[in-house]
Amino acid sequence: MGNKTNTVRREIQMDDMETNPMYMADDEADANKESKNVKELRELRREIDRIVAEGLCPPEEWYQTRRCTIETYSELDWSGLVNRFDEHDLYMHSTALNIMYNIQVLLEEHDQMGHFDLRNFQHLIHDIHNIWIYFKDKYIGEETDTDVCDLIVGLSHI
Repeated sequence: MGNKTNTVRREIQMDDMETNPMYMADDEADANKESKNVKELRELRREIDRIVAEGLCPPEEWYQTRRCTIETYSELDWSGLVNRFDEHDLYMHSTALNIMYNIQVLLEEHDQMGHFDLRNFQHLIHDIHNIWIYFKDKYIGEETDTDVCDLIVGLSHI
């Protein structure tokens, strides 16, 4: 894997990640208000946080499944978001640039090695989650931001 550590790594199974209560929504009432895709993003975030924190070593199938997730996120118009917020919102602009960069790095790593750096994947998932929350809190409801709304609509259909 990208960074070698002295941490003892344990193999984990896909079933463990899908049934572990750690991946369940913290508050059922709030979870029901969220779209299915936002819930999935939160679950991905909890999953990768646990994997990194506990030094787990996912199986090859996990990497392949997450590669598909990365490819799905790569299809969103991140460059449109970068251009839209170039001079208007430094956080949106720089976070979208980071997302584009991390997507490229992760896909290249997977192509070359069959896996990718878990911390880079963690950063990607956190950035996507954070940009969603930031955008929702700051911009949802502004009909003039059609480019951003298109991106978010795309995110909502993942």
